[in-house]
Amino acid sequence: MKTVRVNPSRCPSCDGTLDAASNVLGGPSMPRPDDLTVCIHCATMLRFKDDLTLGLLTREEYAQLPQAESVALLAIVLGVCRLKRAH
Repeated sequence: MKTVRVNPSRCPSCDGTLDAASNVLGGPSMPRPDDLTVCIHCATMLRFKDDLTLGLLTREEYAQLPQAESVALLAIVLGVCRLKRAH
């Protein structure tokens, strides 16, 4: 897993600043529009918008994800929650 620096963007849920991204599923390191991510501060599911700022992933969008992708995203959310609880 490779982590890359990205232009700082604010989480629309908690207003935390995110300035890095990691591709945990393989593929390109730099995020692209419509790539998914999880806020490291509040564990909210997010989507990179066309300008690579962050937008909330809606329930409808989540429901339309392929099962493998939705399960992987949920596992990342749970991992962030565990990380936050440990600190």
